Amino acid sequence: MQIFPKNCYECAESFVTLHANNKGSGEKGNSQDTQRRRGGTHRLQLQLPRPRDCRDRGITIAGSFQQAGLYQDEIDGSETEALKLANEGYSTKNRPEAENRGYGISTSKEMLVVGMKGAFFMLSGGAFHRYENGANDYIDLRNLFRWQGTVVLMRIPVVLPDGFNYIDYLE
Repeated sequence: MQIFPKNCYECAESFVTLHANNKGSGEKGNSQDTQRRRGGTHRLQLQLPRPRDCRDRGITIAGSFQQAGLYQDEIDGSETEALKLANEGYSTKNRPEAENRGYGISTSKEMLVVGMKGAFFMLSGGAFHRYENGANDYIDLRNLFRWQGTVVLMRIPVVLPDGFNYIDYLE
């Protein structure tokens, strides 16, 4: 069953906003709700529970390298440099029995952006990475914004380009 019209993100956002803000309040149908449903200002306020089996509890990519004691000279305290290393295939889990660890991010990112013509975004601590349409930027956000953990966002096209073959991106 489809709740929202195809490609109607504003409707979905409005629905989530209404239900998130009115959960248990019994205030459905007031003028504020009506304004939101008709395209007024949307404000999404959700509080998501933390996964119980979360492995690192939001230590960021730089924090993961620091805990492992790896690449500290290259990173030199910069979360942006840590983000670059992770996106270039460096891993905190390099082990003799798993020599190819560390290429999941870079390989998946290349397939998504180059092959599928999508977009890849990564936020970790005070660093942000954007890879799309020829842009490959690493930005230090330390003084503007900080996220305690790592978020990966991907824009995955609904229609793949002619000639796309995922086999071309396997290593």
